[in-house]
Amino acid sequence: MVELFAISQQIEDEDFHGGVPADFAQCAVRDGCGQSDPPIAFPAQETKLAGTIPTREEAMGYKIAVMGTGAVGAYAGAHMARAGEDITFIDPWPANVETMKANGLKVSHIRDVPEWSTPVRALHLTELQQAAKEQPFDIAFVCMKSYDTEWATTMIAQYLGPNGFIVSLQNCMNEETIAGVVGWGKVVGCIASSITVDLCEPGHVRRAAGKSGDKHTVFRTGEVHGRITDRVQEIKRLVSYADSALATTNLWGERWSKLVTNAMANGMSASTGLVSKAILTNDALRHFGARLGSEAIRVGQALATNWRKFIISIPK
Repeated sequence: MVELFAISQQIEDEDFHGGVPADFAQCAVRDGCGQSDPPIAFPAQETKLAGTIPTREEAMGYKIAVMGTGAVGAYAGAHMARAGEDITFIDPWPANVETMKANGLKVSHIRDVPEWSTPVRALHLTELQQAAKEQPFDIAFVCMKSYDTEWATTMIAQYLGPNGFIVSLQNCMNEETIAGVVGWGKVVGCIASSITVDLCEPGHVRRAAGKSGDKHTVFRTGEVHGRITDRVQEIKRLVSYADSALATTNLWGERWSKLVTNAMANGMSASTGLVSKAILTNDALRHFGARLGSEAIRVGQALATNWRKFIISIPK
């Protein structure tokens, strides 16, 4: 493997410092998130072994929404549904919704994991209003593109329970946008690192790998203030159905590390039509990508971000 880039200022178990939005200090008064734990409390419960399906009575009992059933939302959510969680998938793509209603969600991997499907409850955006007659959602995962964050949050927020909260399971940094709708006290962040999934057809999410497991921690969940709370542990439990997960004290460092990695390749992939491997094996594009990453790092450093070490590598 060829190491292309690394950040040496690794933060593992240190307290959170820096990188917080300028107005976050005010949230202690406005939302209570700086004074005490968030109001929703989750009882301690061990994560069930992979492959076991709890009964409805054994499931945690929290009502979950996935706002945006694209690649990441479908992949993480399908594993929750198969494990027996009470989850509703909401999406604007009619063909995707109709396929989920008829056939459930199909999940496939490029290696190691057999293809499987699971029945799911799916709603089109125009059907979401029926949720007003039901028990409100306790947890809403927003899995939309960044430019859809504000309206998607506004739409699902009206169906949250009094102690409900939003999880940003997205690329980029959308916690501040979500907080602008629901307040900082109702925001949790979750990063999906090197998950390589795509919605290859309606109702079918495909992962271009097997499970990462102990080799790489895929999901990193954290509070904007950096403390480990019960609700962060609950989100960790939910996403760990899909792959390895941890609770982090350094959400902003995780966000910036993922953003730098994406900045080094995603734009070039979109503009050239090349996949990541083709970009990384081209000397000129690889060097340009390193410059893009360097610029993103300097911006993050100016915001006092605590970086996690990360390495981008290519096969020989």
